[in-house]
Amino acid sequence: MPEPPRTADDLLREIDRELRRHRVRRADRDTVLAEVRADLLAADADGRDPRALIGGDVEAFVRRTVEEGGYARAPRDITRMVLLGVVGAPVAVVASYLFFFEVVFPLFVALFDLPFRAPVLGPLVALVGIATMGVLVVLALLAVLLRGRLAARETARAARATVSAAAAVGAVGNVVVLTTTASISTHSVAAQVMVVLVPLVLALVGARWVGLRRAERREPEHPLAS
Repeated sequence: MPEPPRTADDLLREIDRELRRHRVRRADRDTVLAEVRADLLAADADGRDPRALIGGDVEAFVRRTVEEGGYARAPRDITRMVLLGVVGAPVAVVASYLFFFEVVFPLFVALFDLPFRAPVLGPLVALVGIATMGVLVVLALLAVLLRGRLAARETARAARATVSAAAAVGAVGNVVVLTTTASISTHSVAAQVMVVLVPLVLALVGARWVGLRRAERREPEHPLAS
């Protein structure tokens, strides 16, 4: 049974989805869509089936266009996210630790004279402060890493939630490790590092996946504008 004719806008959306599936960069997708848009709209206005202009098979048309045009594929960014987690987590923790104890804590002590000792409250405030600053550092590094890339804004928005959750998991994990080990050892330090790294890597990969999915669901506006 033959497929019913589709409008030019329907085909442009389908072509854009196929281009995204082939991981064609946004600038190249815009180029391809701009080239076929005028012909498809003209055929649609004349009452002809726009599908006939691309050979009837959108997938084959896009595959042929990508191969003949030599368009480069956009990286999946998973490696970037893993590297950011592995490299960014230690940088974020060390920077946050130094900033807290070299700047925030001395300033706090100078401004406030506590009339009592706070053996629990002090470490808790320090932990929350370091985790908060660590999240801000990682989000800043992520913004720099994804600048100009597909779905950067959507990824950053998702990362605010996932990285914050990972920081909470890492903080709680560190408390558990410190309270269940009798003394600091190579194994305890390794455990502390892993409870920070693993959740953060998963959080960054998850944020990128969510960001890309949100971008795919968003309809391209400029190629379809009349």
